[in-house]
Amino acid sequence: AVLFQVPIMFTSTQTTSITTPVSLGDGVLLIFTEDDPSDYILGVKEPHDPPTTSYLEPSHAVALIGYNPFQESPCNTRNYKNPIDNTSVNIVHNKNTDNEVKFSINQDGSLSVIAPKGVDYKTTKFSIDCEEFELNASTKASTRSPLISQNGK
Repeated sequence: AVLFQVPIMFTSTQTTSITTPVSLGDGVLLIFTEDDPSDYILGVKEPHDPPTTSYLEPSHAVALIGYNPFQESPCNTRNYKNPIDNTSVNIVHNKNTDNEVKFSINQDGSLSVIAPKGVDYKTTKFSIDCEEFELNASTKASTRSPLISQNGK
C-alpha cells in the first residue's frame, strides 16, 4: 500500500542532516505513535494534549527508511559496484551502477573517494599539508592562477 504524507525519519539535528532519495518500492519500517502527532508534525514542540483522541490511526505513521530483506542489506557487499569494507563508514550513492559514488572513512584513519564522473570543489580556501603529494593525470593537467609560488627543489 502507498501511504501519503508520512514523515520520513532521517539522521537530523538542529545543525546537521543526512538525507537520501526515497523512491516508491524502497523498504521502510512504519512505526505508529500512540497519540495523534499532527500538532508536532506542524511544529508544536512544547508539551501539549493531542488534538484528537484517535488511537493508532494510519495518520500516526512515521517511516524509518532502510528496512530491507537480507539480500538488499547495505552490509551485503554484492549490492555495490565498488568494494566496501564493513569496518568503514561508507556513503554510497547510485549503488551498483556505472555512476556509483563511494565515500569511505576507513578504520586506519584514511579517507577514500570514488567518483566516476569527477569531483568539484568550490571554496574560498583549499589547503593541503602533507608529507607526500602525488598527482597522476592520464590526459591533461592544468593550473590557472594570477600568482604561483614554489618552494623546494
